[in-house]
Amino acid sequence: MAIRVFLLLLALLPSCAADRAPYTLFGPSAEPALVVDAVLIVGQDLPPLYLRRTSAPGVPYDFEGLAVAGAQVVIRQGAQVFRYTADPDTAGKYQPPVNPPRVQA
Repeated sequence: MAIRVFLLLLALLPSCAADRAPYTLFGPSAEPALVVDAVLIVGQDLPPLYLRRTSAPGVPYDFEGLAVAGAQVVIRQGAQVFRYTADPDTAGKYQPPVNPPRVQA
């Protein structure tokens, strides 16, 4: 039993190196990936949400330039459909419908 544990630890040691080049910390670039950002809180109204795209590591993030405009944002719960609309004042921000339902657990 002790030999197995020793061999397992020996196999894992090389993978625990603290010194790594920054480019090895990220997987293959899948940019631009779509990011949906919203915080759903049970008991609260459906919140606004933001649609943006990712950028490459090391590139300064441009909130305006990576905002997604003109999207059709829909949330469905069973037979209910809630359509979001683009906020004219903030790029990539979408507002919930008037009198939005409350988030349920």
